[in-house]
Amino acid sequence: MFAPPASGTDAAFELLLACARLELGPEQERRVAALLAAGIDWTRLYELGDKHGLRPLLFRHLGDGRLGQIPKDIENRLWQHAEQLRRRNRRMEGELLSVLDTLDAAGIPVLAHKGPVVASRAYADPALREYGDLDVLLPIGSVTRARELLEGQDYRSKFPLTPALEQTMLASRRQYHLMLAHPENALVELHWRTDGDYAVERSSEPGWWDRLPTVDIEGRPVRCLPADEFLLALCLHGSKHYWVSLHWLVDVAELLRKLPADAWPPLLERARDLRAERRLALALRLAGAVLEISSPSAVHEWLKGVTGAEELENEIRASWPRLDAPHQTARDRLRLDFALCDRPGQRLRHLGRTVLLPGVAEWARWPLPKPLHFLYVPLRIASLAARRLAAPGTVFR
Repeated sequence: MFAPPASGTDAAFELLLACARLELGPEQERRVAALLAAGIDWTRLYELGDKHGLRPLLFRHLGDGRLGQIPKDIENRLWQHAEQLRRRNRRMEGELLSVLDTLDAAGIPVLAHKGPVVASRAYADPALREYGDLDVLLPIGSVTRARELLEGQDYRSKFPLTPALEQTMLASRRQYHLMLAHPENALVELHWRTDGDYAVERSSEPGWWDRLPTVDIEGRPVRCLPADEFLLALCLHGSKHYWVSLHWLVDVAELLRKLPADAWPPLLERARDLRAERRLALALRLAGAVLEISSPSAVHEWLKGVTGAEELENEIRASWPRLDAPHQTARDRLRLDFALCDRPGQRLRHLGRTVLLPGVAEWARWPLPKPLHFLYVPLRIASLAARRLAAPGTVFR
């Protein structure tokens, strides 16, 4: 039987971990009941749930009082958040369908990514996943047309660019999405790659768009990434942000529970091709150690051959109970970025892109004519240096 935490341990965080899953098994139920009986700092639990995006799961498992009573004010706050999230996510799903309809009607191939797709694939419930925006993936040649169509529905670019600079952005190795904001609805990100450095989609393969699976959103089939590419994309996204929020790991864990056996070989092969094995290994190690996700024996052996992930796992796990934001200094984040790289050459490329390649902030701030675009590199360096001197802890990505 699960024993309550010893004096001095963080019972609130232990309870958060115990509830960080879609379904509780008998062992998890005993664990939750013992923690509740031992006493919880409820304010801290709520703040941790807020920080890690896990308030919906806390309410799912604690709201009915079946495993132990919780304070009425905490129960009311969790219920209120769950109801607001349910209504908001329904509106977001409706807006996603509207965006997809607009692009489909124009003959633009498009799929939905993250957000509502995670809610459906991992939880089968739109009210159990917090997300802030809507992501869609489309061919790079259709981005400008898609932007124009959505501007006709009152979306506006968060960083307006001249036509020449928009083409420069699309050609940049650093950029992979364009952000459009609606004054009343949502923030939509038009992706032409899932990531700037690790694009998991095999969209260059003939027939890839025609073979895509679908997920149910409000009773309608919506195209999405195949299971292996989708899971890898979420693992890479979590590592890019150093897994500062546990809800990203819960997403991965719930998808791993549903991953078919035949999806493992292409998943590992794609991670190897992208030189992202350490990032995938980190996600699998975290999910196994914290959320009791077991991997097939062949994957377990593969994990043994990936070096460098254990140290990262320990550092990330140590940061989770903190209520402040970890990894805030530029030095810490650059160190972690380097540690996540499989090979030394990736570190040099990352450093070069971070320092030398301009981004939408520079392009929107200084809309230079095309003959002067070469000036963006020194402007980027000068801007980074000035901001670094003004705020030594600031991180620029």
